[in-house]
Amino acid sequence: MKMNNQKNLSMLVALFLVLMTASSVVSGDGTDPLDPSDGGADWDGDGLTNAEEQQHGTDMTKADSDGDGLPDGWEVAHGLNPNNGGDANSDADNDGLTAAQEYAQGTNPNSADTDGDGRPDG
Repeated sequence: MKMNNQKNLSMLVALFLVLMTASSVVSGDGTDPLDPSDGGADWDGDGLTNAEEQQHGTDMTKADSDGDGLPDGWEVAHGLNPNNGGDANSDADNDGLTAAQEYAQGTNPNSADTDGDGRPDG
């Protein structure tokens, strides 16, 4: 009887370890909204991972945290502030196009001549 109990205990410990390992692997995949360590996903599809959203102070459930029409990830990638709705109207490269217009046209808001043709984007 004692041998059976030891065997059962060993099996329970092994099962527990397997379950713990599996749960730690799952918790890092970005699918658990209640797990703050689960930062690898991009729940709102804005180009920033949930961890990056936390770093920038943006809303990981809204693609455009400041409501200016520019996705948070695009703003961060182009040096804009994803928490400042006013920067959509900025023209950092002085080409005559606002950041919102640059986004819509697929041009770079930091380069007056995105395609290098010698003419400004705007």
